[in-house]
Amino acid sequence: MQIQSTSGAGAATSVQNAAPQRHKSSIPPAPNAGPAATKSVSAGGDLMSKLAKLQQQDPAKFKEVVSQIATDVKAAAGKATGEQATELNKLADNFSQAATSGSLSAMQPAGGGPGAAHHKGHKGHHGGPSGVMQSIVQGAIGQVDKALSAGTAAAPAAAATAAPK
Repeated sequence: MQIQSTSGAGAATSVQNAAPQRHKSSIPPAPNAGPAATKSVSAGGDLMSKLAKLQQQDPAKFKEVVSQIATDVKAAAGKATGEQATELNKLADNFSQAATSGSLSAMQPAGGGPGAAHHKGHKGHHGGPSGVMQSIVQGAIGQVDKALSAGTAAAPAAAATAAPK
């Protein structure tokens, strides 16, 4: 299933659903939880989760990273054609709004629900055969991971500096 929106706010859903790569959750399922508890998370969902974590940890770094992701997506849109270029431009705009506001709310799908922005009759995949969307999502995850690891490495040093003597 592919979700697409005609509004700019729905483009984030394309990121969340476009990358078919799956990652296992690091949270173990509850005892007797059944198969639904062991479902994997999409790369787009992983990106959004990590962005939320970065937003909480270091709002200034969040804005910087999201702004860079917007620039990267805009560059990819410049190389794309047709519907893919349109969707990538919408996505870049959403990342730009998130960078400006410091909030992930610009990345929420229209209507707020996963099915709210579903476009009937849409066939295909936003990444297309080239996997552009997958590449964008993976690159963005790498940027966020780098920022998160830099933030955790800096935290002990800042605490040591602030400690009374």
